[in-house]
Amino acid sequence: MSTVSALTLFLSIWISFTLPRQVVKPLVELREAVDQAASGNYEIDFELRGEGELVDLAKSVQNLIAHVKPT
Repeated sequence: MSTVSALTLFLSIWISFTLPRQVVKPLVELREAVDQAASGNYEIDFELRGEGELVDLAKSVQNLIAHVKPT
């Protein structure tokens, strides 16, 4: 029983450190890109990694910035 508890605790700690890096960091980078565009800096570049809703949102933001960017 104590082995299972120890493994569960270890897994919980590992997930709590891994999840923020994989989910929160891309969101923070996307927010920073949007803040830069809002302040008039349209020469921003951010990396699109993976797939899913977050990457779809990032692509939409890139398209929006490309349409708003003065020529």
